[in-house]
Amino acid sequence: MSRTQARWNADGSQLPPIDIHTKAKHLIIDKYIENLVITLYKKAAYGVTTFTFIDGFCGGGMYKYNNNEWEGSPIRLIKAVREAHKKSCRIYPEPLNVRFIFIDNNKSHLSCLKTYLMPKSGLGNLVDEQPHQFNDGYGDRIEQCEFINGEFEKLATACIFTVQNRKGHSFFLLDPFGWTDVSMKTIRNINNLKGSEILYTYMIAFITIFKIVDLC
Repeated sequence: MSRTQARWNADGSQLPPIDIHTKAKHLIIDKYIENLVITLYKKAAYGVTTFTFIDGFCGGGMYKYNNNEWEGSPIRLIKAVREAHKKSCRIYPEPLNVRFIFIDNNKSHLSCLKTYLMPKSGLGNLVDEQPHQFNDGYGDRIEQCEFINGEFEKLATACIFTVQNRKGHSFFLLDPFGWTDVSMKTIRNINNLKGSEILYTYMIAFITIFKIVDLC
C-alpha cells in the first residue's frame, strides 16, 4: 500500500516500516471489504456467492510497526472476507467462493508473502494455489490464492479474463508507486466489467501536470 520503495527479503528477515497513512488505509480497506461482502452476500433472496480480489501491487505482506508487525493488504483481504462470512449469518446451498490474486513485480516480495508471512499468519494452507474448502460453523467457503510475479499492467488483461469467467463480483486493489504503473486504458477495461470495483490510489503530485495543461 503506497510503499515508498518498500522492500521485503525473500525469507522475511527484513520488513519495511509502515507509514502512518498506509496503516490508516489498511484499516479503511478492512472495513470496506468486510461490509462489501456482507452487503452483496446477503442481497435479496440469493446474494453474490462468487468474489475475485486482485491486489495488483501486493508487496511482501507484512510491515514493521514500532516493535511489532503489521499485516499488509494480502493478508488483510483474506481475513476481512472471513470476518464478513462469519458476520453474514446466512447459509446458502452453494459455498462462498473466493479467489485472491496477488501480483508483484519483485520475486522476493512474493517469496516473502508465500513462504514466510502467509504461514506465520495462519494462512499457510493457501500457498499451494489450490482451492480449499472451509466450514467454520456458518456455511461453506472455498478460498484459493494465486501468486503472480510480473507487472500488473501487463497482467491486467489476464486478470480481467479470469473475472469474466468466474462472474460474480470483483475488486481490484491498485496502489502503485506512480500513476504511470496503471494506464487509463486498463482502468477503463476494468470499469467495463459487470459487478467490478477499483480502489486506485496515487500521489496527487503525479497528475498535477494535467491540471496545468487544463488551465493553459
